[in-house]
Amino acid sequence: MQEPKAEPGPAKRVGWRFYRALGLIVVIALVALVGPFVLSRIDAAHRVQIICSVEAAEPLRGGSVTRTGLGTSFDEIEITTSDCGKLLLRQGVTAENASKLAGQLKSGGDYRFEAGQGSYAIRSVLRLIGRDVTVERPVQVR
Repeated sequence: MQEPKAEPGPAKRVGWRFYRALGLIVVIALVALVGPFVLSRIDAAHRVQIICSVEAAEPLRGGSVTRTGLGTSFDEIEITTSDCGKLLLRQGVTAENASKLAGQLKSGGDYRFEAGQGSYAIRSVLRLIGRDVTVERPVQVR
């Protein structure tokens, strides 16, 4: 006669939960550490032209800080659009010309920008974590 198989005990179930949680933490860490590097490489290799309707443009002072506490600041223009979300223009922006450049982006005008294809494709995800797509070379088209 064959004996019935025993049900897995609580210790075995806890082990699987531990490994599942550990795997999830590893995946999140890889995405957080490797993701920005990969995204910057994709953006550098693949550029797209986008046309957006500008609602407002405002000069800002941005910055970044490394995990060691070192950081830098830079001038940028935050561009609010009706169809592309918020965009950041950093290339060629200085403290002296930021207000002038922001004033040249007319509200209601359509502009063509160049952006990284990867960042633009996942712009809604980037917005969830407080990041905006960085664009270059605004040209008014209408």
